[in-house]
Amino acid sequence: MTNKELITKDEIRDIFLRNGFTIKEGQTDLKDYVYAAAGDVVILTSIRLQEGLRESLRHALKQGGEAFRQGNPDAVEALELMISIYTTGIDNLSTVQNQIAKIRDTKH
Repeated sequence: MTNKELITKDEIRDIFLRNGFTIKEGQTDLKDYVYAAAGDVVILTSIRLQEGLRESLRHALKQGGEAFRQGNPDAVEALELMISIYTTGIDNLSTVQNQIAKIRDTKH
């Protein structure tokens, strides 16, 4: 699987076979349209997740801005992390999660 692939053909095949799909006698694999449909579902799901993440971040940024205006000392770091997530997207979410963990470790 490359960095751009959200799911591999082998993973799609395994999921469909576990859920009752079969490879027809004389065939060596599932039909191409099964993979195409699964790919479309994965892409749509990814888009919806990113839309949800962006909406959550918009709300969090609004709340974070209010905390910043009220003088909360952690608000600046939180806002910087949220802006980082918002601008880089879900592809870099693990990097941001690591940054959050480091900040939490230094606070405790």
